[in-house]
Amino acid sequence: MRLKIDYIPVPSGRKFHASPARVKLAVGGKRSSKTLTMLEEALMLSFEYPGNVGLLARETYGEAQEALIDPMLKIVPNEVIEYTPTIARKALKFTNGSVIYFRGLDEHRKSKGLTLGFVGIDEVDAVTEEDLIQLDGQISLFGARPVLMATCNPVERSHWVYRRWVTDQLPGYEYFRFPTRDNASHLPAGYIEHMLGTMPESWVKRYLEGEWGSITLGDRVYEEFSEKLHIYPALVTNVSMPVRRTWDFGAHAAVTFSQLRDKMGMDYLGEVFRRKLTAQQFAQVVGKISKEYFPGAVFADRGDIAGLHNETTSGMSAIDVVNKELGISINYSKIPLADSIELVRTKLSQIISGITALRFHPRMRLTIEALNGGYVWQKNRDGTVQKGIPAADDTFEHLMDTMRYDVWDAFAYDRNRRDAEDGNTIEPVESVWDGVSW
Repeated sequence: MRLKIDYIPVPSGRKFHASPARVKLAVGGKRSSKTLTMLEEALMLSFEYPGNVGLLARETYGEAQEALIDPMLKIVPNEVIEYTPTIARKALKFTNGSVIYFRGLDEHRKSKGLTLGFVGIDEVDAVTEEDLIQLDGQISLFGARPVLMATCNPVERSHWVYRRWVTDQLPGYEYFRFPTRDNASHLPAGYIEHMLGTMPESWVKRYLEGEWGSITLGDRVYEEFSEKLHIYPALVTNVSMPVRRTWDFGAHAAVTFSQLRDKMGMDYLGEVFRRKLTAQQFAQVVGKISKEYFPGAVFADRGDIAGLHNETTSGMSAIDVVNKELGISINYSKIPLADSIELVRTKLSQIISGITALRFHPRMRLTIEALNGGYVWQKNRDGTVQKGIPAADDTFEHLMDTMRYDVWDAFAYDRNRRDAEDGNTIEPVESVWDGVSW
């Protein structure tokens, strides 16, 4: 039988269908056609390989009914269906012997005996990494092309989905970005324009453009930040000025690269963030990146006093290890949390001659994500926001700490001097960059 389906994929959908990857992800915005793309591929696999066995799943079966079963039945011609899913038999069987099971993963965890040819997980970010690994292991049916498909809205870069498809670069993994605007012809008139006019810009990037990133409304620490105002793609290194490297140590480590533009402005040119490296390993990474992005630069290094804690691996402090590895001398001091956050907020708010005091190169991806809403205020048990104390996390706080150390060092002295002139009794903060040739 020749099966004709009325289906025109969006541009990202064409790439998704053409990909030979075993594990592929459709990551995109709202109404971007990513779930439909997965359903159409499931249908293709069912008819390309007669007798194929597939599984389409969401977190619960109720969600699967609404998001997978009902849409699938709308696109499958009745003449190729042998039977449709029921509560007792949650499967769609075709006349060529292929069958697609529909499951909620909450129930599938109790029954893992199916031998499958393909799997599709809708909203994979809502399930566990173990669920994905388990289902991937069940794809072992002879005579079919093994495929694990998944969809999700963009997640933050600390999520396991981002790590598996992007950071770890696992063999056989590929992802495809589905912007909502590519599906505009199938949306109501004015839908995208309405979303653009009412969504915060960080939501636009995630939910309409399909870009990775954290989204938090109302409780982000730096509400003054705006991508339109603070991101400058044309930023370049000033070879006549030192490059400031600001270090943060802990379970993970971070460095930001910046340059003073003048007495009031700072340009942020790069970032490094790594998980669970020793201080020596991290120093080697930073040293390599420093030479690559800032060849011939003179570096001025500073860090937080917490870097003086000894590592269990080396018996030395992180600062001492880095100093020895790179042949540098990291200056350090204790930085007040609340005051330094407030100073960063002040600098983000400053516009001088039409230019923001703090500017960021687009390559500062994690820093920008943190400023957009990844770095948030802590919440009380009742869900209310506790402003003044940032929430602990294992990614954003490290880069945000380096930025506030840097801003405090560069601008706190001048702020305190002006406060003193106004009659306030605040001790000036001594610069820790003494001895650097400017």
